[in-house]
Amino acid sequence: MSTRESSGNVAPMTNRDRLTLLAEAIFGPRWQNATARALGVNTRQVHRWVSGEYQPSDAVIRRLISLARQKRADIDAAIRAAHISSDTRSSDFVP
Repeated sequence: MSTRESSGNVAPMTNRDRLTLLAEAIFGPRWQNATARALGVNTRQVHRWVSGEYQPSDAVIRRLISLARQKRADIDAAIRAAHISSDTRSSDFVP
């Protein structure tokens, strides 16, 4: 079971915690609107999840995990595509 630190106590991670963790990692600090668009839900629904009025479902968390994996794959592909071989020397870079 996933856990998080809260006031020195170890508590189970809620789906609200998972939502915040994953969505911020995927979309950055202003993640709420982008998360709503990606999930196809109203922004108010995301705000309800964040406020604790409702918990996001396991299906929502699974979708965010899928989005995070896709984002990671996209970043890995960009890194591979942008790789500069050790044979290439750039006079623009000054350490």
